[in-house]
Amino acid sequence: MELNKDIENKDSKSRSLLLRFVKEIGEEQGFEVTLLESSFKEYFVLSQNQPDRCVDGRKRLIIKKRNITEKNYKGIQIPGASLGILDSLIVVTKLDENISRDVLLNTYKNNGILVGAHIDDEHGHIVDTALLIDRYLGCGNQKVLMEGKLAVFEGMKVDEGLIRERFGWVRNNGSVIALTGEHKEKTAVVNLVRGTTFDTESGVENNSSVFNCDLAEVYFRAGLLFDYLKNVNIKHKGPDEKDNFQEKFTKAILIDYLQTLSALGAGKILKVNAE
Repeated sequence: MELNKDIENKDSKSRSLLLRFVKEIGEEQGFEVTLLESSFKEYFVLSQNQPDRCVDGRKRLIIKKRNITEKNYKGIQIPGASLGILDSLIVVTKLDENISRDVLLNTYKNNGILVGAHIDDEHGHIVDTALLIDRYLGCGNQKVLMEGKLAVFEGMKVDEGLIRERFGWVRNNGSVIALTGEHKEKTAVVNLVRGTTFDTESGVENNSSVFNCDLAEVYFRAGLLFDYLKNVNIKHKGPDEKDNFQEKFTKAILIDYLQTLSALGAGKILKVNAE
């Protein structure tokens, strides 16, 4: 009982911290921050140990090919999926691309987590699914990163060749899913309840899809990355205290999310799922 209570206290403390980040950074990025309406809360379900998902609210295209889809589509949502984690790791630690990939992959393997990313079928215009097997386009976050529209990653050199290479890396170590259909997201959400994520499939079926970022899980994952860096003694230029590392990393992901939404013209309203 005491252990459960301690966990609850820690979650409550981090949730308050994250809520402050969302309010401050949301306003800095020009967003109106409000609480999520109850009608959307029913779509937040227990997350599953599946590959990372992007914040994209579109549905899966079911293709019976290896590394294209997953039966359970309940991995946590982050801008760019695992590639967003990679980008923030690079900007926080100043480690290079290859070392950062190794850190991310080894951290995930040590904790039973799979890397993930997504492509799309150009909103239904690619009808030959064979053309999707090696596709690396369709993620708006990685597109605007490549176009230099994410100020949080200013100075990072990301071209189409690197994007292609990144998707090959994800396919070799995790899963790349394909999304289809038009964007019909009703709003953008930041989820502060760890262990939950948005049920995208149900949201699409009921015309209640959203963009969603599971920020509470991001904060936790940042701690795992810090622990790995410390345990294997990798020198980096990020904060040397765990709490500070987690805060800086989480802020980078949040800014990435908001700047991606802005670059894609997804509106300036941000809803918070805090309970």
